[in-house]
Amino acid sequence: MVFLARKAGLLLAAGLMLVSLAAAPVEQEYPDGLYFILPCSRYSDRPMPVMISLITQSVCLADQPFIGTSAVESVSTLFEADEENIIFFDITLSNKAFETLQKITAASDVQTFAFVSGGSIVCLFFWNEDDPSRILRIESKQGSRKVQQAHKQLSARFALPG
Repeated sequence: MVFLARKAGLLLAAGLMLVSLAAAPVEQEYPDGLYFILPCSRYSDRPMPVMISLITQSVCLADQPFIGTSAVESVSTLFEADEENIIFFDITLSNKAFETLQKITAASDVQTFAFVSGGSIVCLFFWNEDDPSRILRIESKQGSRKVQQAHKQLSARFALPG
């Protein structure tokens, strides 16, 4: 799975496999938080395009987040790893959000979620049961404007503690 995921352009980080960083506009107003990804049908009025590598796909979200803005404990500073040619930042989930994710994934087949903030899908991610973590790492090749824009937006909304 990891080999296929890397080949498809997915990112593996900190216990979660992130599908993509995206700034997909949300057509209906969605509160900030973590959402279930629902199966889309041709009759759905909620599909949103999300850029995954060079492919755009549409996803459908639940009407309300299962974890709201209290899910985010902090957003790290923006880091650049010159030797790996990547830029990244970490979103730390609260203990309560992490426990909720663990319970949901243990009790159901749901493993794919969307993180929405400020009217945009920040990322889609798969829960990695083998290495669960409270940290979502958002990374891309160095110079990615999407990562920089997402960091600016999230760090303004969820300031670092202290």
